[in-house]
Amino acid sequence: MDPNAYLSVVAQRVQLARGTVQQAQVGPMPALVGDVYSSSLAAMGNLRLCVVAAVFSEVNAFVVRDFAAHASQFATRTTQGTLGFGTALLTVVGFVTNRVTPDGVQAATAKPGMQFAQTTRPVVVDLATGALHTFTGTQLWGLAMQNTFKQKVRETFPTPAEAFAQFR
Repeated sequence: MDPNAYLSVVAQRVQLARGTVQQAQVGPMPALVGDVYSSSLAAMGNLRLCVVAAVFSEVNAFVVRDFAAHASQFATRTTQGTLGFGTALLTVVGFVTNRVTPDGVQAATAKPGMQFAQTTRPVVVDLATGALHTFTGTQLWGLAMQNTFKQKVRETFPTPAEAFAQFR
């Protein structure tokens, strides 16, 4: 599957969730940025799902950490409302590629750091092998939110096979 075709499926999925999609410069990369605000969190108020996805020729650990940091900063800067006071932020960062190194897989599947009322989840989409690499464990902080986070990642970033089926 072509990387740009995969990104178009991600854009469709954001729009199906009643979100908006735009192109934006995120750090050094032109990226697809999707935004979905939902008020499904009775205890915390609004959840902003910010999807930032770009095509990379190769993904390694440095790329995962560097672009995820740029995406997290972008999402924080553009969030409406005050984080922690009625708004929580989940930034899902997609790395669409045909070549991923073992340390890139390790960086994508590592336990993500948590900040106050926000978290960033890298997702490496390896189109060559059809694999999706992301953190699937559980964190103690915000335990109730972990299943919501995992569900949002699954809904937004399908496996390459699912994306191909949807694209056709």
